Amino acid sequence: MKLLWVVNIIFPYPAEKIGMKKTVLGGWMLSLLNEVKTNKNINEIAVVTTYNGKEYKKYRDNNIVYYLIPCSNREKYDKKVGIIFKDIYNDFKPDLIHIRY
Repeated sequence: MKLLWVVNIIFPYPAEKIGMKKTVLGGWMLSLLNEVKTNKNINEIAVVTTYNGKEYKKYRDNNIVYYLIPCSNREKYDKKVGIIFKDIYNDFKPDLIHIRY
């Protein structure tokens, strides 16, 4: 099973890749990710979040794919975010989507 997880923080691996400080906020989500990785029914995990950047980014760390969607204002809907999310869905082809935002 492929799990697509939409979250509101940037996990340490992609944060390091974009030169951002690792956050301690949402530590329970990182713990949950580490627990989900041990589930034998889940073959691959993708984590999607927005970040204050200019371009869409994709990183892979073992069996986890991280997608970073550029978004300068989380309070205002941006059509580009929806288009990128559709591209992510088509790229990853998840069996299950969990949104924690």
